[in-house]
Order: sequence, then C-alpha cells, then structure tokens
Amino acid sequence: MPKVPEMLRRGIRVGLGTDGAASGSIDLFEAIRVSWVALQSHHGTPWHIRNVTTLEDLLRMATLGGAEALGMEDQVGSIEPGKKADIVLASPKHLDMQPVYDPVFTAARGITGRDVDSVIVDGKVVVERGTLGVVRLDRLLEPIDRQAGDVAAVVAAHLRQ
Repeated sequence: MPKVPEMLRRGIRVGLGTDGAASGSIDLFEAIRVSWVALQSHHGTPWHIRNVTTLEDLLRMATLGGAEALGMEDQVGSIEPGKKADIVLASPKHLDMQPVYDPVFTAARGITGRDVDSVIVDGKVVVERGTLGVVRLDRLLEPIDRQAGDVAAVVAAHLRQ
C-alpha cells in the first residue's frame, strides 16, 4: 500500500489515474472513491485516525496531481488562464446522491461515470448530455468486438484440446 498520507505531508507530488486494462474501469470518480476507502482502511482504521487524507487532496491527486505525474501541469489539471480547457461536468441528479450538502464530498465520494453529463477537451465539447459527439461509438467498438470474437475462438479451441 503506498504511503500516500506520508508522501503528502512531505510535499511529494501524488497523482491518481486509471488504467482500464489493470483495474477493469476507467472511471476516475470510482478510483477516487476506492482510493479513499483503501487509504482510510489501511492507514486510518487500525489507529483510529478519522481522516487519513482529505477529499480535497484526493480530488487534487486526480486532477492536478495526474497532470504533474505526466509533466503536463503547465497545460492541464486545473482551470487557469493559459491552460487547455479540459473540463468534466457531472450532475448528482440521481436519488442516491441526494441531498447534496457538500459538493466536494459529493464529487469525491458519490459521483461516478454515470453522472457525467458533458466533457470538454481543449475547449471542444466531446460529450454533450451523455452523448459522445466526436467519434462514432459503433466505429470505435467494431474492431474491439472483432478482436474479442477472435480471442473467444482461440480460448474455445484451446479448451477443446
């Protein structure tokens, strides 16, 4: 388990990201929530430390921290003049998100990919009202589906041997 609380106390830059191949999901909001649970259970619960890391720190790790890890903090990771306009707009409209008293808590502990309404990349809207607008999803998934079929055939042939 990474010593994230100690790393943050020492001023070490920490980034948080996703890798669908490794974790099974590319939902960054899920990674934030799972990180909070893992850090709290590993570093906090045994010693009765109520807040191992703040939700603000986790959101920072997922935004500016990720940009810093990639050496891109001068371009992305925060909303500032001169940086690319990369923004995710999410809505806590589902019943399990209500009521929203604290937007930071809601973003870090409640929002998931299903709540993403719009995505802006470098100032261009690429997802609007939940619909991918830049590429046709069917064209993107076609080679993936074809390859998955090939893999399934190889596995089935191997199992028959």
